[in-house]
Amino acid sequence: MCKSRSIHKSSITKNLNIIRFILSLMKTIYLNVLEGCKNEERLDLILKFISDNNPDILALSELNGWENNKLQEFLAKTNF
Repeated sequence: MCKSRSIHKSSITKNLNIIRFILSLMKTIYLNVLEGCKNEERLDLILKFISDNNPDILALSELNGWENNKLQEFLAKTNF
């Protein structure tokens, strides 16, 4: 392996380790709200879970039927 390739690989490894470290400090929550979460009790439980855990990153899936206003209302309740 030539020297420049070795330096490049070392630099990539160092950068990946920095990224891994930063991500280890962040709390990420991924939730599948299940078919648009039409059940208000379930939605309340999801909001409580998010509030109790205070994530840095929140990812949601299955927001079926959610219009922009419902999403904005949900985000406001979660402080995102």
